[in-house]
Amino acid sequence: MRRRLFFAIGVLCLSVFAVAIDRHPLLRDVRQHLDLARKCAQSGRIDGALAHAAVVDPDHRLRVRVDCSTIPATDQGLYRNALNGAFRMWEDVLGEKEFEVTECGPYDIMVHFQPNVSDKGIEVCGHSTWTRGVLNPDTHPVPVFSADVWVRMRKPNGEPLTFEQLRACAAHEFGHILGLDDSLDGGLMGKMDFNHPVIAIRPEEVEPLLRARQEAALIRRTFVVHGSK
Repeated sequence: MRRRLFFAIGVLCLSVFAVAIDRHPLLRDVRQHLDLARKCAQSGRIDGALAHAAVVDPDHRLRVRVDCSTIPATDQGLYRNALNGAFRMWEDVLGEKEFEVTECGPYDIMVHFQPNVSDKGIEVCGHSTWTRGVLNPDTHPVPVFSADVWVRMRKPNGEPLTFEQLRACAAHEFGHILGLDDSLDGGLMGKMDFNHPVIAIRPEEVEPLLRARQEAALIRRTFVVHGSK
């Protein structure tokens, strides 16, 4: 009886979250996995619900490997410091540490610093690609995630990017990795302004992501803490 009660409460809470999130600009693949997590939870497919929830809100810190192969060892400090600064920007707004650098062993994200970066032939400040998914969704669901991030080191005119510009560029790409789409309203997920790089993430800008992560966390609390799995 207690298990059924927790299940019913969880489903009710998920429906409330769904109304609050649906109009927000999350990336389509994140929205899809959030929707699948809801559907699995509502139909009692707990393993599937937990797997899709982990795609939206990873159950471990994302491990980052840094590719500085194009940079002399003596000059790498600026780029590594800018990357750590981007991590701290996200830590401040999320309230938890989401990324950690690893020099060996498995990793989830590879960050490449290159003199120039383009996307479909257009010069951009950064670019990212990723794979989000769930293997064996109908039998033994397992969440999978991997990504590559490219951050440019120089402006189109050849001038080197400053620490603040590098940090803002990297933080923008990590916004995509976490699940946010580009924005027309400025801020971190808006178009890069070299003269005024973003130095902090606006709480309202990440509200859709925070709500999605809260829903994923609710799924875990409902079906793991209360013994439904």
